[in-house]
Amino acid sequence: MRPGVSGTVLDARTGAPVAGAAVSVAPVRGDDPVGTATTVTDGSFRVPPRRQWGVYIVPGDVFALPFTLSVQHDGYQQAVVQFAHRAMGDGTTTNFGVVRIESLTK
Repeated sequence: MRPGVSGTVLDARTGAPVAGAAVSVAPVRGDDPVGTATTVTDGSFRVPPRRQWGVYIVPGDVFALPFTLSVQHDGYQQAVVQFAHRAMGDGTTTNFGVVRIESLTK
């Protein structure tokens, strides 16, 4: 089970869309990313949710699990946002709205 995420990446200074930014979603405990995407020309991205069924009940089905959303692009500082995700019920996709990333050049 992985959460879905969506949003738009903009340059923090100019407000311009940032195309080609790498977006990844990973558990806070440091596991490999469970979903990735690349922003398109208008800066938007979408990582669809995916449910995996197993024999065991995972704690995430009952309790909110912490994840991080990471945005990276050459010439920008990495942006990391932590969020909680519940595996069941509403909110299988988290919309981050606008994520602003800082340019390394002033």
